[in-house]
Order: sequence, then C-alpha cells, then structure tokens
Amino acid sequence: RPNVDKYINSIEEILNNKDVSANKKFISANTLGIKNEIHSVVQMYQQSYDEKITNLKSLELSILVIGIIILALSLIISRKSIVLPIKELTTRLKDISHGDGDLTKEIQINSNDEIGELSTHFNKFVDTIREIVMQIDKSGESVLLASNTLTSSTQQSASASDIIASSITEIAEGATDQAQSVQTIAEM
Repeated sequence: RPNVDKYINSIEEILNNKDVSANKKFISANTLGIKNEIHSVVQMYQQSYDEKITNLKSLELSILVIGIIILALSLIISRKSIVLPIKELTTRLKDISHGDGDLTKEIQINSNDEIGELSTHFNKFVDTIREIVMQIDKSGESVLLASNTLTSSTQQSASASDIIASSITEIAEGATDQAQSVQTIAEM
C-alpha cells in the first residue's frame, strides 16, 4: 500500500509539474514491482474465490447426491408402504367384483395410516358378506329340508288320495250293487 500511495503521489506531481524528473525515475523504477505486487494480491483473491467456488461446487454436488439418495429411499418406502398395499387391496376387490373372491382370506396390512384403516374396514366388510353368505347357505339348507319334507308329505298325500279314491270307488261299486239288489228285491 505505501508503494502504491508513493506511485500515485508521483503521478500527481508530474501532472502538476513538480519535480518531474525525480518522479519519472521513481515511476520507471517501481512500476514493474508495484504491478507484480498488485498482481500477487489479485492472484491471492482469485485463489480465495476459486477455493470458495470449488467448495460451493463440492457442497452442491454433496447436496445433489444426498437429495438423490433421499428421493430413492422415499420412492422405495412409498412403494412398500403405499403402492403395494393399494395393489393388494385392488386385487382383492377385483377378485370379489368378478365373483372369484375367496371370502375367507383377509388383507394383512399392519399399519396405522389410512391404508391400514382402509384394509381393516375392508376386512370387516368381507366378514359381514361372509356371514350373510353363510346365513343364506343355512337358509338354503332349511328350504331344501322343508322342500324334501313337503315332497314327502305330498307323496304321502298322493298315496292317501289314491287309497281314498280306491275306497270311494269300492264304496260306489258296493252302493251300485246294493241299489241293484234293492231294485231286484223291490221287483220281486
């Protein structure tokens, strides 16, 4: 800094016509040295800026790598905790909607989030449907048993009707015979 100040003063004195020859000698003798000093200061600042830029690039690269790792982990976790349970739930719903569903199977999702709650309610729904189907099956068995009993009763009634019809026919024949006998007796 002192050499630069002397250099500036020498230039100002030359411009003001003061001791021009001594100032020219000072400027000639010191110009290269001052230029080199200024150049070294500029290089020092340039090095400092280059180091800061390198550090910032390294930090930026580190943040980018960490971001990519976090994104990959997020995708893996979301796939495991969201996508796969939704696919399983969708498959079960699809099976039931096409009539091929096994109502004895339950969805095993053990989480406390919305998907876990959805699977719990879906399992309760399937339990309710299963109970309704079992009741319908029991009612069907009862109807079948009642139908068999009714068929048996109908067959017994038909047999009894045949017997009654046969008896009535015999009675009618007997009555006809008696009527003819009465008529024959009356004629006699």
